[in-house]
Amino acid sequence: MILSICIPTYNRRNKIGATLKLFYDQIISSGYAVDIELLVSNNGSTDDTKALLDDLNYTDIAFSVFHQPQNLGFDLNIKFLFAEAKGKYVWYFGDDDIVFEGAVKTVFDCIKGENYGGMRFEFMQPIGNHDLDFGFSDELTSVITDPERIAKLCFTLPKVSTYIIKRVEPIEELFNPIAQYENEGYWFIALSVRVFEMMGDDSEGLLIYHKQVASCDDDIFEELNVPPAVWNNRTRIAEYPFVKMHAPTFAAKLFKDDYRYTIDFLWKHKKGDYKVRNPEENDRFIKSLKIRLPLLLSRRKLLFKLIVLKLNLFPLVSRLSKGK
Repeated sequence: MILSICIPTYNRRNKIGATLKLFYDQIISSGYAVDIELLVSNNGSTDDTKALLDDLNYTDIAFSVFHQPQNLGFDLNIKFLFAEAKGKYVWYFGDDDIVFEGAVKTVFDCIKGENYGGMRFEFMQPIGNHDLDFGFSDELTSVITDPERIAKLCFTLPKVSTYIIKRVEPIEELFNPIAQYENEGYWFIALSVRVFEMMGDDSEGLLIYHKQVASCDDDIFEELNVPPAVWNNRTRIAEYPFVKMHAPTFAAKLFKDDYRYTIDFLWKHKKGDYKVRNPEENDRFIKSLKIRLPLLLSRRKLLFKLIVLKLNLFPLVSRLSKGK
């Protein structure tokens, strides 16, 4: 088995069926069905996801469905899938994302016969949002072998569907050092970093495919269900020894960037640009968010936004800006 396509799902009965059908069709048409498996883990869904998955009749491909008795959380669900996978590489994919025509064959052709630590590709966002691209090459592919660049690229464009990760064993030796990052929302980044650490010189590098292979649904930003605290969790993973060894100043830069991004996103939510499933959680997070002057003195507008948010002055500022 060369490629395991692993899809975690939770309460996406209206999405997961279409996602799996796209992959099923492409696995069949790729000509590589004997070397590809498709796995889905239902993370204790409370809608009709279980019934839908149990009705699928994909007997002509290697297809496995797992039902978790309760919600494990996102990180432990994808960890479960990685442990169950039999492929040389694991491709994580979001249950509401859309795989482009021919993507399965493209990915398979890139990794077959190789020994990369992983593969990343570019990703199309809905209209009005920045596409996720690496932007450093006009070539179709790049193979990155410098450990500093690899460490940083494991954090770049942190969309789970863009991560294809080499499966190395023993699995417990792989998992144990990164157990501290479970339940933080970015375990897949820690896993990617850990694989390169464990492979060492055996890795042929990180393959970057400079073309979009997938996109997310147009309604992805209609309602977000990611707690704002998660946005800063990448910084903690950047303190992992492999990253600190090869990119010692990266954690500080990442913290600064994520801190500024968080303020800007919270402001946009208040403006109504984004809806979130739990606005009260956002409000609690705003109260707990520290004003870090050294990171904001060169960004006076962000400093202004954070003060307004913390003092709950956004309604007043909004009325004044409209001349009311």
